[in-house]
Amino acid sequence: MNFYTPETFNSDKYTKTSWRVMLTTIEDKPRLIVNCATGRKYWTIFSVIPGFEMGLNDPCLKQIKFNLNYYTHPMIDRFIDELNVMLSDLYQIRVELREIESGIKIPNYYSSHNF
Repeated sequence: MNFYTPETFNSDKYTKTSWRVMLTTIEDKPRLIVNCATGRKYWTIFSVIPGFEMGLNDPCLKQIKFNLNYYTHPMIDRFIDELNVMLSDLYQIRVELREIESGIKIPNYYSSHNF
């Protein structure tokens, strides 16, 4: 399969409600970065080095799922739907973040999200 590279990835083709995505190269490795809007500024909700060839077994998907706990915008369902479209395109398989179990446990950490 021919996966996207930082040179071939075009983030403009995705619907993005209050977020933006970049596929860039840092230290000779592709890095997927998603920033979310908070008023007039953007902050990084996740930055991962994806293994597209691993498909749904890529641990980055679990990290992305866990990091959604930090997303406080009221339109989280729309955000997840839009992320699913973008991730499915990048991984070239159907990605549904709601079906992925993050499996990440942090002592004394609680999130109010139930997705």
